[in-house]
Amino acid sequence: MINNPQRPKLPTPQGLDMTNQTQLKNDIARIARKEARVLIAPLLKRLAVYRHDIAALKRERGAHLRSTKAVAKREPAPAKLSLEEATEAFSADALIALRTRLGLTAQEFGLLIDASPMSIYRWESGNGRPRATFLLKLASIRNIGKIKARKLVTIAQEG
Repeated sequence: MINNPQRPKLPTPQGLDMTNQTQLKNDIARIARKEARVLIAPLLKRLAVYRHDIAALKRERGAHLRSTKAVAKREPAPAKLSLEEATEAFSADALIALRTRLGLTAQEFGLLIDASPMSIYRWESGNGRPRATFLLKLASIRNIGKIKARKLVTIAQEG
């Protein structure tokens, strides 16, 4: 066979020669990357703003925690009672009087000593008796005032 310059080049099975097919793939990939960049840019900007806001909130939370710890350190620790003393000091009437004196609801009082409001109601009605851990917590808050009780409830609600 003699090479004829007039004769056209034979097409590949896909209908394109290899150089054009590779170039087409490269162009499609480049255009797709460019379009993706346009779509993703606003999302990246929002992500940066969200990360900034999260960092600010973490700093604010840390400052708040440090200040509450500083307040807790300044206040004198309540007197420690033994379990026997705490058991002897407990009565339903005394619990009602304490909660009333502090001006707390059963739910707030429960937050103060880490008990459920239902437990507080049961103890006050005489249908139940607190466990040793709760007796010690009750004894430890017996001598606090309304203002300190409110502060402790606020801290418990935030934490």
